[in-house]
Amino acid sequence: MKYVKLTLEYLKGRHFRTLAWIALLPAIGLALLKSFSTTASYFINFSSENSGSFAEIFRLSTRFGWQSVLKGAASVLIISLVTSYILGVITRHMRTGKMDLSRCFSKINDNFLPTLCFVTIAAIFIVLFGLLDSTFIFLWSKVAGKSTPLVVILSLLTMAGLFFVLIALLTYSSLWVPAMTLTGQPVLSSLSSSIRETKDHGFFSFFAAVLLPLIPAFGIEYLTSLADLRILTVLGDFVFYFLLLTYYPVFSVASYYDALGLDREDLLRANRM
Repeated sequence: MKYVKLTLEYLKGRHFRTLAWIALLPAIGLALLKSFSTTASYFINFSSENSGSFAEIFRLSTRFGWQSVLKGAASVLIISLVTSYILGVITRHMRTGKMDLSRCFSKINDNFLPTLCFVTIAAIFIVLFGLLDSTFIFLWSKVAGKSTPLVVILSLLTMAGLFFVLIALLTYSSLWVPAMTLTGQPVLSSLSSSIRETKDHGFFSFFAAVLLPLIPAFGIEYLTSLADLRILTVLGDFVFYFLLLTYYPVFSVASYYDALGLDREDLLRANRM
């Protein structure tokens, strides 16, 4: 819980309000553009009739198609741009003690390529997660036959296992972007550094910091899928994207500073906002 507390300590008062204003409109746009509630909707409406071919299961559970690919690519670009700017704001604040929102394009330029690299790879892993998840749903539907509850239970257990593997991979790479932007290390060297630091400073503390905020976010996504109302689905997606754009950049930079024992000027009493 160390890194959860470290992140939440930063996200309070004026710090949070500043980042919230930056993330508000992009989060609304992303919620309207790309929904994360498709898998939840699939299981809520699951029946033996929609457990046909693998291709059909993959399409229904992920809404995968050319429109989805285009929307996904646009989402990756928007997330990378906004996160790059937020990382620039946070990094400067921790390095100098001043939260400066000016020089937007300079901040984006300093962080964009590392952030785009990370977000693109994370998106690819999420697609692979959907592919593996669909494979197991198809497998369980063939093994269990018409026993719909058994198929749902086995599929949910498998999905939970795959989800924890995905979170573990994201945890090991959680310091990857700061390692690239703050030290100028190459891609593989910075990834190696991220893996090493997360292992040396308590993997499960990092794991908890990555996982715990997603639990209420996915809970909201599930409830909005139950309601099956467009406005509530968008609201649930907005909460997810808003969390993605505000919590995780702070977690990544604050954890990197802590893991490497770097001084943070924003913690000096004279610089606190």
